[in-house]
Amino acid sequence: MTDLSGKKKAVQEASLPDHMQFLARKFDPVVRDMRNRSLGEAGERRIYENERTRLALSGRSDLAEKVEWTSKELGDGAGYDILSFDQNGKERFLEN
Repeated sequence: MTDLSGKKKAVQEASLPDHMQFLARKFDPVVRDMRNRSLGEAGERRIYENERTRLALSGRSDLAEKVEWTSKELGDGAGYDILSFDQNGKERFLEN
């Protein structure tokens, strides 16, 4: 019996364009999902902190304290990630 696995792999790799060969061999969806979640959370954290700082610097510390990281506190189904306010107290629904 002849082992063709090495030849088959070489033919598959040779048939892919150079820019896709690395992706085809190194793609791990679990790692990608973990990286995406981490990146998304970091982005939401930055928005949350920026909104609190923006309101505090504009003299609205009362509103800064009410900024809510909705997706972290209540889950991801609200349709927005951060509940913030403008200087007049009008709600702003922010999605990252």
